[in-house]
This record gives sequence, C-alpha cells and structure tokens, in this order.
Amino acid sequence: MAAVAARVGVSRQTLYHEFGTRDGLLAALVARENDAILRAVTVALERHPHDLPAAAAAGVLAVLQRSADDPFAKALLGGGDLLPLFTTRAKPLLQRSNEALLGYAQEHYPEVDPADLRVLVDVVVGLAHSHLVLARDPPQQVAAQISRLVARFLHGLDTRSS
Repeated sequence: MAAVAARVGVSRQTLYHEFGTRDGLLAALVARENDAILRAVTVALERHPHDLPAAAAAGVLAVLQRSADDPFAKALLGGGDLLPLFTTRAKPLLQRSNEALLGYAQEHYPEVDPADLRVLVDVVVGLAHSHLVLARDPPQQVAAQISRLVARFLHGLDTRSS
C-alpha cells in the first residue's frame, strides 16, 4: 500500500480510507479492468446489431485480444495475489459481466425469450472467462467456436417453437 500511495501521490491513510484493505484495492482494480473490458465488448457487439452469433464472436474476440495485450490483465492472470480475484473469487466479476451483457442482449434481441438469453449469456461469459484463465486455442478460433455454439443454440430455439 505504501508503494501504491507513493506512486499515485496520496497517503497510505487515504488508500485505506478509500479501499479498506489491500484486497479492497486489488478488487477495485480488477473491477475497473472488467468495466473497461465490458466497454470494449459493447463496441464489438454493436458492429453486429442483427446477428447474435457474429456479435458473440466479436465480443469474445475483443475480450481475449484485449487481455492478451493488456499488462494489467497479464499480471492478473499471471498468478500471485491477483489471480484469486479472477478465479476462486470471481463471482462479482461474472455477475457484473452477465448483467451488463444480458441487458445488452435483451435490448438488441427482444425476439429471443429472456430466459433463453440469460442461459446463453451465462454460458458465453463463462466460456470466455474460462479461456482467459486457461487459453487453449487462439482467440480467433475460440470466437468462431462460440459463434457456432450461439448459432446452434438459436437454431434449436427456432426448431422447438415450430
């Protein structure tokens, strides 16, 4: 905390007053990064306003590419004190991501049942998060796989309602 306080030009007392603990400061930094990622995802989604599979692919690709290029994301996923905030204590991040993306999806895809959208968003967010923690394939391949999953999910909904 002393090093952070000195770096940003405030007292340690100010940091403790604002964030409570070192973990509080770390959680705030992770939440800030998550919000920045959600803004990047929203920009990517808006490029495909009438194509949910393409929008999902663009959003996932934005997350994976941003995280691969961002020093803070690399530090977050690299282990140490920050990693639990993105793994074992990631529930607040996942909830915030789900809420933001569900709101976007409901607004832009009102023809899809809200309960189905909730399932779809939860799965896509979970998959993207999983690939951030343990990248198994290149970002473009992951985005294409998730797009295919979304397309099949939507097709399955069309088939059931016929």
